[in-house]
Amino acid sequence: MPFTLLLSSPDLTLANAGGKGTNLSALIRGGFHVPGGFVVTTAGCALIICLPLRMRLSRPRIQEFLQEWLGIALSVGCINQCIREGGRAAAPLEPV
Repeated sequence: MPFTLLLSSPDLTLANAGGKGTNLSALIRGGFHVPGGFVVTTAGCALIICLPLRMRLSRPRIQEFLQEWLGIALSVGCINQCIREGGRAAAPLEPV
């Protein structure tokens, strides 16, 4: 599974790109003007989340690793967002 997909990719699904990416992709296919871009797939987010935990990499080192080894240029802000969203998804639910 790829770590990133273009918004215009026919392979982009809810399972591999989440709701925002899927909705933007549907708008593009529907003929609406959406600025070009890409999404970090669920596999890409899983990799980004494991790097600081398993390999003890800082955000800038994660950025360097992704660029040098995988050819993926992401900002530190994008990396932080993946880690935050992954943490929210794994956090236990608070009782109501």
